Amino acid sequence: MTLPMMWPLIAALCVALAVALAIRGADGADARLECLRAADRGGWRSDRCDGIDGDAVSAGLTIALVLAAVRQGSSISVALREVGDVLPGRQGAVLRRASESLHRGCGWRQAWIAAGLDADAATAGDASGINDDGGISGQRAACILCDALEDSWIRGASPVDRLEMTIDKLDADARHELETAAERLTVRLLVPTGLCMLPAFVLIGVVPTLAAFMQ
Repeated sequence: MTLPMMWPLIAALCVALAVALAIRGADGADARLECLRAADRGGWRSDRCDGIDGDAVSAGLTIALVLAAVRQGSSISVALREVGDVLPGRQGAVLRRASESLHRGCGWRQAWIAAGLDADAATAGDASGINDDGGISGQRAACILCDALEDSWIRGASPVDRLEMTIDKLDADARHELETAAERLTVRLLVPTGLCMLPAFVLIGVVPTLAAFMQ
């Protein structure tokens, strides 16, 4: 088979690969969406959530699940355990261990450190230096929850408002990062385009003008 005859086959394979990747990504997004819908319905301990890789779940989604559990009447420690049960992997394990430590009577910060949260992050309550990708997402979500729920655990205040504010802040930060990335992409696209068009502008516009003046 000659190379020109192989081009349609190669194109078909590329299209099939693109469709397969799109379907896989859509399935993952649908699973996360169904998990949130189940949380809003109150039946959020759904088996549909078991197929989601805990290390791939964002901090915002984790906190939204904790908020849904609290709104359904669960205590903080119970909400952490139940959300940990539907988040497999290290992310869920951190929440489950924190819940177990709280039930054993550990202090708030000590429980999170015992669960595997970085001691400096737990003490400072600052997740700004912790990324939200891969296995680190569990650390970031745990650090944010540790800081957001501390007053509610110690003083008995309602955790709903603080969790809602935390989710809004995460959404705002994500939008800001997206806008910044879009601006950088625009610059990276326009600069090469301008450099490509500059010689044509010189040859078509500047050179004929100079030649006309010289005559």
